[in-house]
Amino acid sequence: MKLIKYGFGLVLSVLLVTSCATKFPDYKVVNEDVSWESSGQVYSLAPTEEPIVIKIQRGVADQAISVPFTFTDPEGVFTPSATKVDFAVGEYTKTISLAYSYSSLVPGTEYNFNLAFADNLAGDGCFNEFDGMGMMALEYEDYLDADYYYTYAYGPGRIYRMGPFLESLDGTPVSIKKAKGTNNYYKLTFLDGQVSIEFKAVCEEDGNISISKYSGYNDNLNAIAGGEYTFNYNNSDGVYLFEMQPAYCDLENDSGYLETPVIQAGDQLWIYTWIALNNAWINGGYGFYHVIIFS
Repeated sequence: MKLIKYGFGLVLSVLLVTSCATKFPDYKVVNEDVSWESSGQVYSLAPTEEPIVIKIQRGVADQAISVPFTFTDPEGVFTPSATKVDFAVGEYTKTISLAYSYSSLVPGTEYNFNLAFADNLAGDGCFNEFDGMGMMALEYEDYLDADYYYTYAYGPGRIYRMGPFLESLDGTPVSIKKAKGTNNYYKLTFLDGQVSIEFKAVCEEDGNISISKYSGYNDNLNAIAGGEYTFNYNNSDGVYLFEMQPAYCDLENDSGYLETPVIQAGDQLWIYTWIALNNAWINGGYGFYHVIIFS
């Protein structure tokens, strides 16, 4: 069975820039060192319609400057509070807010937007563009039952062997929920409810899925370097640590890769991760193929 490596989708930097020149000690900070707070972010859009707030800042503030910017919103969902920012003498930071109507949102739809100002106003290490995405908080309902199996594991040197702590996982029941109003988003819960993973079924020729993380979505996962994710759970044998590295995931049935994002009975979700016991990578951990079969 072929496993396809998928991209994690939108995984964006959240680095805050208080002074763009701090990374460059030989660079002289100038008044025009303007920057968005990061290169982008993803947001959970709530029924309270609390606006998205984005910070823009500069390195020094001994002069007043005006920073016009463009706003791109393909779906026409957001309304910016302004299209330029005026910094007075002594002002280092300003904010832009984006309003939206929750009633106009469609569950599971990703609403992308972009803010950009002239790059000659940004110094080294600054962000003159901000790529954002908002999606309404997902509500899940019961959908299908499934069973979880592992196929084999291998340790360092790619020696195929069964991990001594994997046998208890075989045949574990799984509950799958589907987000209301969409066929693309699902949530798996297993191992006595200690582990839950939300994922998106992507309608592509490879039938891939994607796992991502932002506020209100997959909060149980910990993001680590390289766009990878970890989660852990406890049982009588100890504390298991899973790492989606590099995270090959496929969604298919007996006829091959799915051509539709709708998961049905008989479909299979294949995942490849690393696993370790007691929160330690014993001998480098074990590579681990596992499959979830929906009934």
